[in-house]
Amino acid sequence: MRAMRQHPYILEKPILVGQRPGWARVADVWAVARLRRGKWRATDGSEKELLTHEVRLRFRADVVPGMRLRRGQRTLLIHYVDDVGGRGRYQLCQCEERVPFAQPDLMDGSPAEAAKG
Repeated sequence: MRAMRQHPYILEKPILVGQRPGWARVADVWAVARLRRGKWRATDGSEKELLTHEVRLRFRADVVPGMRLRRGQRTLLIHYVDDVGGRGRYQLCQCEERVPFAQPDLMDGSPAEAAKG
């Protein structure tokens, strides 16, 4: 079994900029994100895949649900935070990531396209 690698993430909190919601950088953190589950959901008229992740990072007292972790284009919204072992060393965050649903392209020489021709 391969060990999970830590990656740098940006921890952000929600803010209001005038009347518009936005995000403010809180800290740079190192974390290990592990995919737990994925499912398809239609939201707001668009199709999305909802991916659930478990993220482990060093304990920070200021991490609360509603914050998010960002790495490049990936955004993980934090829903639940647990202090592992109650010692203030590590915490697990249950997060969700919404990504556009990728429809397979049937014009790319896939078996379904080959069966037609």
